[in-house]
This record gives sequence, C-alpha cells and structure tokens, in this order.
Amino acid sequence: MSLIPATILTGFLGSGKTTLLKRVLSEAHGQKI
Repeated sequence: MSLIPATILTGFLGSGKTTLLKRVLSEAHGQKI
C-alpha cells in the first residue's frame, strides 16, 4: 500500500488557518493538491 502525503493544519481560533489555506490553494501553481 502506498502512502498519501497529507498536511494537517492546526491552531487556535482566529489564528489564520483558513487564510493560510486559501493562500496556499490560490498560489499552488503547477502543484497537484
């Protein structure tokens, strides 16, 4: 069985997790997510 790379994003309420995730997804040019 092959492993699937995954990233876990954690942090306190209001620490900017959603903002970081949106930025990573919008700037991930040429990468498959």
